[in-house]
Amino acid sequence: MSRFRFRLQPVLDVRERVQDERQRELALKQRDLAEAQAVLAGLQRDREMRRDVLTRDHRSFGVEELRAAYAHLAYLDRSIDEQTVRVAACTDEVTHAQAKLVAANTDRK
Repeated sequence: MSRFRFRLQPVLDVRERVQDERQRELALKQRDLAEAQAVLAGLQRDREMRRDVLTRDHRSFGVEELRAAYAHLAYLDRSIDEQTVRVAACTDEVTHAQAKLVAANTDRK
């Protein structure tokens, strides 16, 4: 008796490789998103800490120290805005990668 051979096995193999590639892409996008969120959280913590110090010790600072502190807070605010845009872009990339993975799963089935 001859052994059963699935004639479309090469097609199935290609679709499984595509699915695996889509899973790797999604994992990379999710890692990028997690890193971007961690950077954003760090910037926000730094800003809040510096604002607390400035509020608490405002009277003890000299003019130059105050000017430098407010300039740094402005810089942190701009950095947070830029990082928020980066997080949104990473979120969109993750969503797109998830859609591609779902399509690959459907094709394989």
